Amino acid sequence: LADSGTGQDLKIDVVSQGCADAGLCYSPSTQTLTLIPTGQGWEVAGPFGVVSVPAPGESTAQKTDTAATAATTTAAPTGGVASALSLSDVGLADYLKQAGWGQIVLLSFVFGLLLSFTPCVLPMVPILLSIIAGRNQPAPSRWHGLKMAFAFVLGLSLVYTLLGVAAGLLGAGLASWLQNPWVLGLFALILVVLALSMLDVFTVQAPAALQNRLNETMNRLPGGQMGG
Repeated sequence: LADSGTGQDLKIDVVSQGCADAGLCYSPSTQTLTLIPTGQGWEVAGPFGVVSVPAPGESTAQKTDTAATAATTTAAPTGGVASALSLSDVGLADYLKQAGWGQIVLLSFVFGLLLSFTPCVLPMVPILLSIIAGRNQPAPSRWHGLKMAFAFVLGLSLVYTLLGVAAGLLGAGLASWLQNPWVLGLFALILVVLALSMLDVFTVQAPAALQNRLNETMNRLPGGQMGG
């Protein structure tokens, strides 16, 4: 870049995307670099600006790894919970690595609260009410309702925590497998079949005997109690 003579700083947005050999790609990320005119050239500033000169005997690949590590360390977010809401998935993962327990719990609560307003949660509302309030029973007290809600949330949290741990142990192999064209094609086919069923092209339902057995089991579940 040539100095325009204005002496003003220039900002450059660098868009990058990391991909593995297996085909797994992260979402694109944008880093902003600030170029400060020095009279003899430009000086790079910003959390992603890393000055690295290969040491004697150090290869270019080693220098690149060192610069990438330094950039990642420097770019670790240090703001509060509000700043984490604007981060990408990779930036949020970096934030959670250095966040305290209180910040993690508060952030999980905020994200859970936002998810509760999505349309996918609406079918769970009558199920949740039947579990907490029960059927054909007097209205529970506030304390009893709070205990039931806590038990319901605790059960869901345990299940999804175990699923998350299992996915984490499987690592990038699981994500790469889910991006396989055959797997994506199978999922797409299942969604098409289910969509045709919703349009009444054909009916998909469990056998009548199985439905009756499930209904009898549901009727025996103690609504409004911890067991339910």
